Amino acid sequence: MIQNFIQEQVDILARALQRSVAIDDVGINRVAVSKHFNDADDARVRAILARTLEEDSCRYLFSFGIETTREKIVRIAACRELGFKERSCYPIRWQERTLGYLWLVGKVTPAEDKAAVACAGELAVPMFSMQLEDEQAFSKHELVVRDLLSVDTRRASRATTILSRQGRIRADRTYRVLSAAIRKRTGNLHDELHFLRKQFREFTAAHGEATSPLFTDFSPELVIVIPAGSSLSDPDTLMSIACSGVNSNLRIGIGPETDVLHLYDSYAQASSVLQVLRAIPNLGPCSTWEGLGVYGNLALLTRNQEDTQFPLTPGIAALREEDPTLFETLERFLDNAGNIAKTSGELCIHRSTLYYRLKRITDITGTDLNSGLDRFTLHLEFKLFRITSAFLGDGEPSPA
Repeated sequence: MIQNFIQEQVDILARALQRSVAIDDVGINRVAVSKHFNDADDARVRAILARTLEEDSCRYLFSFGIETTREKIVRIAACRELGFKERSCYPIRWQERTLGYLWLVGKVTPAEDKAAVACAGELAVPMFSMQLEDEQAFSKHELVVRDLLSVDTRRASRATTILSRQGRIRADRTYRVLSAAIRKRTGNLHDELHFLRKQFREFTAAHGEATSPLFTDFSPELVIVIPAGSSLSDPDTLMSIACSGVNSNLRIGIGPETDVLHLYDSYAQASSVLQVLRAIPNLGPCSTWEGLGVYGNLALLTRNQEDTQFPLTPGIAALREEDPTLFETLERFLDNAGNIAKTSGELCIHRSTLYYRLKRITDITGTDLNSGLDRFTLHLEFKLFRITSAFLGDGEPSPA
């Protein structure tokens, strides 16, 4: 068995070096660990107990470039706040793909470096094989969860039967669907979805949830099925997750409670909410449909033309094409109800610069920014444009 082989190699290296050795997968989840040689730090102890590291600790380790570097050794500086002693990371790679990491805590001699690098090389093929097996099993599970969310109740019924036998879902309970995505992508989509999964799993484990969430990817969305009574269905809880750590750009749409054969309805609404949240940042990181207010009504209006972006009026279209900076300035100005001080502060420009831009906007668009009706019309146009862009998936997010 691959896992046994990896554990054996870890134990052999630990005995040879007379120090603790640990192997993590690419997401910093524990794969194998040797016995202790009194060299563990607080972070290592917490990781062994939880079989994974907290989000802050993961971010700290990734900040050293361990996933992307082509070096065979990466030195990690000590961090008292996180309970880290200095340590060395030996990335495990196969054909330019990072599969995991071998760790030694404390100062390391050149001879120990050489042995650790050799062990990391020997573990590349087994780690790749194990990851391949995990991905195949994961793909089968994902297909079942996707069927659970199907509009076809026959497929949903078959998926319910399979997941019920596995103890993952109960046909007599009600559930909600969450749809989550990063508002502004800053990295690899696969990595971002992986971290979202990890954060939701860590939360459910920490809060003693009896049932783990079900996940599937409808790229770029991470779709999560949770029991209606789960603490994850509480908007305040989701708000704390969305506003934490690396997920400050996370947006979460919350679907309504429904039975297992009609989860598609919950997903469809959650996905629509998510698109609006991604388009209109001042709505906050998470919401139900009811929480969208008038923006929900605007979304309903635009759903009839899902394959067509809302057309901008000639003046605003000319503004967007001629000077995108003016386009953003106008939207900020309207979002702030014409507040000059707030708008210039958010744009990091002097008030006189803002007045100059507004004069140019007036000249290009032919609108009167002192007119309440013109302001309302322009603001409505911007929001309809943003929402249809979000539903199409090809529009840029509005400025935060």
